[in-house]
Amino acid sequence: NAFYKIQFTRQGVITSLWDKRTGRECVKAFDKLYCNDLGSGSGNEGDTLRIENRGSVSATLVASSYKPVKHISKLTLFEHNDRIELENYLLQNPDAKPITYSFSFNLQNPSTWHEEAGAILLAKTTAKGGHYADTANRVDWLAMNHFAALTDTNSSFTVSNRDAYFMKTGKSSVTQLDDSTAHIKVMATAQVDNALGIVNQDGDDYFENFFALQPRSGNFSAGSSMRFSLEHQNPLVAARITGGRAYDAKQFSLFSVPDSNVLVWATKPAEEGISNGLILRLWNFSPANKQVVLNAAAGIEKAFSTTHIETGDTMLPVKAQQLQLAVGHHRMNSYRLFLRQGSTTGNQ
Repeated sequence: NAFYKIQFTRQGVITSLWDKRTGRECVKAFDKLYCNDLGSGSGNEGDTLRIENRGSVSATLVASSYKPVKHISKLTLFEHNDRIELENYLLQNPDAKPITYSFSFNLQNPSTWHEEAGAILLAKTTAKGGHYADTANRVDWLAMNHFAALTDTNSSFTVSNRDAYFMKTGKSSVTQLDDSTAHIKVMATAQVDNALGIVNQDGDDYFENFFALQPRSGNFSAGSSMRFSLEHQNPLVAARITGGRAYDAKQFSLFSVPDSNVLVWATKPAEEGISNGLILRLWNFSPANKQVVLNAAAGIEKAFSTTHIETGDTMLPVKAQQLQLAVGHHRMNSYRLFLRQGSTTGNQ
């Protein structure tokens, strides 16, 4: 497409990813492993590549191979979007052998960032400015959650992850964290400890792992990586709506926050029901405290700060149907909101 030129093998491996915008190669093999690589490297044994879809918006290639395990991999590029989508299907039982997808990038002196539960961590020890303990730690498998991003001073690569839970950086071991290699292995199936865990995946022989890639110029941005991952993993569903003019036909946002580092993390009815307001969670991905303005399409009538379990409400001042909020660095805050009576949200 207009963004990339990609070499995709019959085994579903990206051996070259040329970014046309920057004129650089994004993939660099590590231990002869490339991107979306189950272990075959540049091998090309498998069925002839098949075009599943060739449309005006996107195109999808399908690779099918029995090496190194039986699997199907799909690669999708878009006409007006720089996302690279990967769908992977494992079609055999691993027989206790760990199966991982490798991603190797062309970076110099890289750092790896990833999402833990409620935090974005730098995969280095505290002695090196990271977030992992220097001693008494286990660092062979790190949580991956929504994404991992590998970056140097000039560029970064975000790997959005829909299905897997853990990843390994470079040649990390139980006690040694490899923090200087532009390579991660994403766990598809494994029994990490021979004495613990589910033996042979309880006989399952079908596994899905969906990823998306995005090269970016410049330094790592947690907000941008998370937004990219959410767009990939929670796609909008299009449908025709009839019977009224309450919503703008071209654009509608229930809530909006102008700061790109502060994301609306969740929106839901209160646990006691919609009559007790809407619960909104904001996550500040920046290392700096943020003063943000929260807008609602219908206007905000009343607002309270609350805990994540929706207790201990404290009333907040509402000015011109907007909220002026202070969100601490890396913090996630919850709010209980009441929108204007008779608004298009149906809130009363």
